[in-house]
Amino acid sequence: MPLKWKIFLGLNFLLALPALICFILLLIDFLNSYSHGGAANAIIFVFFFGLLAMPVNGFLNIYVLQKFFPDKLLPGGIRSMNNISLVLNILVSIAWLVLTIYGATIAFGHYSYESDSVGKLTVVILALLWIAQVAVLIMQGQLSRTIRRNNRDSMHSLIDSIGQQ
Repeated sequence: MPLKWKIFLGLNFLLALPALICFILLLIDFLNSYSHGGAANAIIFVFFFGLLAMPVNGFLNIYVLQKFFPDKLLPGGIRSMNNISLVLNILVSIAWLVLTIYGATIAFGHYSYESDSVGKLTVVILALLWIAQVAVLIMQGQLSRTIRRNNRDSMHSLIDSIGQQ
């Protein structure tokens, strides 16, 4: 497996496992302190959806990479799930960027405390993870094309080798 796809695999683990752990812990905390607050609950469910979409996308990418790379064509259902997951995670990534920018304006703004290093560190970590998420999304878009191209090339070489015998 080329280094690019090893990095892709590592980034998927790096993003999926903490997001899954955060999702589970926040879900447990939410269920323990459930209140009937309509609009607030809707915002929390959107946040939960984002935290759930990331590990689903990561584990789907890992599955596709392990099972179908380098040249096995993706079945229609897997390809559809991969495309839907890609679109949903682009939306999650945009929301994450907005949240990171908002956090940065608070952490580095005029009214921030000089000694508030935790808030600044959190914003830096969120920004780095966002960059990793964008890299995963770009590589995810390239993965299915690479698999399709490798499959086509291996079929051509198989046909050529049959014709030469």
